[in-house]
Amino acid sequence: MTEIIELPRWQSYIEAEIGLVMPKRQNRWVYNAILELAKSNHLSIDELWQAVQTDRLLRQQLFDSVLIIESRFFRHLPSLNYVAALAKDYAQTSSKPSHLAQSSPHLPFRVWSVGCASGQEVWSLAMMLEDSKIDNYVILGSDVSLTAIKCAKKAHYSGRELSLIPAQYHKYIQNIDTDEAKVDSFKHWKIADELYAKVNFAQHNAMTRSVPTPFKQQVIMCQNMLIYFRRFDQRDILAKLVDQCVLGGYLILAPGEALFWQHPKMQRLTHDSVNVWQKIAE
Repeated sequence: MTEIIELPRWQSYIEAEIGLVMPKRQNRWVYNAILELAKSNHLSIDELWQAVQTDRLLRQQLFDSVLIIESRFFRHLPSLNYVAALAKDYAQTSSKPSHLAQSSPHLPFRVWSVGCASGQEVWSLAMMLEDSKIDNYVILGSDVSLTAIKCAKKAHYSGRELSLIPAQYHKYIQNIDTDEAKVDSFKHWKIADELYAKVNFAQHNAMTRSVPTPFKQQVIMCQNMLIYFRRFDQRDILAKLVDQCVLGGYLILAPGEALFWQHPKMQRLTHDSVNVWQKIAE
């Protein structure tokens, strides 16, 4: 007999722990994920419920199993182009006082991709900056899913995803060698080694007070993540991101996202395609 899963109880627990509100259209996905997690750990549903309260690793498995990790290379190109233009300006004015340099012209151009999933946005931007001959940059990607972060760090991707990458950036990819291909049988290529030095990834829950880096950022990208949070949680997350921006830095959200939001330290900039804010006060 199939065990009964009290889905609202599980959804409330997930929201309380990581803030994510699971859309109703994903109910079947969440149901099956919980069922499979219990089965793979040889637990009943009730035993799994009790276990996740105290077992940190099993709790993370729960979060990883219910999250639908969605991203793609060069997703919303206008936002990526906007950041690349800022990086070029930063590089060109690095010998002069810059509102992005936070009083030091030698600091790297720092970008934080919040909710980076399995790393496609981060690696897309790295390809663009590298292709523009910009070398003084650091990109950080963070996500609450440990599984996603492991995939982002490994940077192995499928042939289908290769079709999303413009030909001019194919020089930043390489085939997976035979031994690696045996492990990732459905993955066909990976990010070239030369990009790894300037890219980092960290598991991070945006709802917590902690931050994944002590450095303030020239640009913070948080696209298509806030839609999974309630409005009051969106405000809290955005306020924390403001604190992590340098004075004069930029916060980029997905088009149409958090249009209700206002903040005394931030000014929304007019742009046809990019939902961008600039920090105007500390």
